[in-house]
Order: sequence, then structure tokens, then C-alpha cells
Amino acid sequence: MLVASKMVAMGVSVASLALDGKVTSHSERDAFLAALKTALARGGLAAFPIQALTAA
Repeated sequence: MLVASKMVAMGVSVASLALDGKVTSHSERDAFLAALKTALARGGLAAFPIQALTAA
């Protein structure tokens, strides 16, 4: 998850404990996008168009 709030990041960390580390938070966009690309590739979706999610 991409978060701006330290409080939200802490909530994500707590949720991650319950979900066996399947959720992580990132406060920087570039780190988030890199982790997203890695997760998509691991799930067999390396060709997924990231631009569709990041266009604003």
C-alpha cells in the first residue's frame, strides 16, 4: 500500500502481522511501484500495464 500517514503505515504493519506479511506499506511512490511490479511478476502478471493504475 502507498501511504502518506505514519498512523496508516502503523495500521498496515499491524494488519500485516495477522496476514503473515502479505501486506506492506511504502511512503515513497517509486518504492511502491517497484514492489508492485515485483508482486505482479511473482503472480505471473508481469505484462500488466502499471500505467493503468497510475494514470491520474
